[in-house]
Amino acid sequence: MADSPTFNWWMKECNAALFKPVLSALIAEFKTTFKTLQSDTATHGPHVLLEDSKTGFRLEEDTSMQDNQFHPYTCGGAGEIPCEHGHIPVLFFASLKKKINVVPDLAEKLLFCDEQGEYVQLNDWPGLKNELRRMGFNPDQVRSDAEAIGFVDAIIHLDKIVTNEPSMFF
Repeated sequence: MADSPTFNWWMKECNAALFKPVLSALIAEFKTTFKTLQSDTATHGPHVLLEDSKTGFRLEEDTSMQDNQFHPYTCGGAGEIPCEHGHIPVLFFASLKKKINVVPDLAEKLLFCDEQGEYVQLNDWPGLKNELRRMGFNPDQVRSDAEAIGFVDAIIHLDKIVTNEPSMFF
């Protein structure tokens, strides 16, 4: 049993032709949004799909099937993300699940659990919010990141809208 909370993921084997474009597009979106993330195209050893040098999180593609790796041909994989790696990896996997669940042959291939094997549901903001709290993160501070990558819609603060024109709506 882990000393601190961990987030665990398991991707069942699936059709690589369907999964890899979704994965690649999400990685590109995260790298654009979160500047601390990077990747490499190494020809030897694991291909680093996503790495956060600030927190130590690393997601790879390799046939050795180590922690936090996808298999390059079957796309199966699993991993454990400790809270020290920050909220970005949890947000990444929640976003990945949301995106693959709309593809019929990929739906329900990605599963999550906590460090004790209890199922974790991350299909929406309330589920993600619960997981963030469990791992010790403040969901209110993470919400802007979730909005930035489109996991949730932005909150419109009507009380902060300033206009010089009179309004008949309020």
